[in-house]
Amino acid sequence: MDTSLPVAFENELARVVSAQRQRVLGAGAAVRLMGTGVFFTVSLGLWLTGARDWAHYPPLLLCYGGVVALLFALRFRPVTRQLSIVQSVVDVALVFGLQMLALPVSPFPAGVAGFSLGLFALVVALSGLELMPRLVYGTAGLATVAQATLMH
Repeated sequence: MDTSLPVAFENELARVVSAQRQRVLGAGAAVRLMGTGVFFTVSLGLWLTGARDWAHYPPLLLCYGGVVALLFALRFRPVTRQLSIVQSVVDVALVFGLQMLALPVSPFPAGVAGFSLGLFALVVALSGLELMPRLVYGTAGLATVAQATLMH
């Protein structure tokens, strides 16, 4: 019995899925890069015009932008699968870090905690584009713990 057809099919499927992951990682990194640039500009403008509760955003966003730029530059390298994992963890860490810093200085801390739920949902949705169920479950679990910590 010839089993070369199923093996060839599996190899082709693995190649196509890998190529799709690379495209999604590149698109996700581009969206993150542009979003970071916009949010950095807005938060810097607000801070410079006197909104002191925005002071912690620009430095953290600048660091995040550097990480995202690096991930964007490496999107076509063979480490794409590992970069997907790193990107999701960095995304959750950024949302948690920004919101944790915003809670004590915000005039509306409940709004900060509530708003972060949408950001965590976005991070989980972005991780779903990677077509790796474990990554989605891991990101959702990490985001849940982070959200629960913020709400506490």
